[in-house]
Amino acid sequence: MFATQAYAKMVKTYQEELEKQRKKDEEERKRYREMVQRQKRMLEAAFDGNDDEILAILKEVNHAVIALHCELVSYCYQASVFLL
Repeated sequence: MFATQAYAKMVKTYQEELEKQRKKDEEERKRYREMVQRQKRMLEAAFDGNDDEILAILKEVNHAVIALHCELVSYCYQASVFLL
């Protein structure tokens, strides 16, 4: 009986890890797609001389960098708590 429960727990843990990795991979792909889209928009805006669009894109990038920074700080904090 205990072996069955231990196996079930091991499988559940493995599935949770897979799901966590899938979400992480999906988020990375999403960030990459957004980056490529912003690059295209920036090139088009620069070619057209559209300063307002360039500023809007730079604001988007700034927000994305801030969000990524906050995520990194949170991760580092969690890692430091784990190491203590």
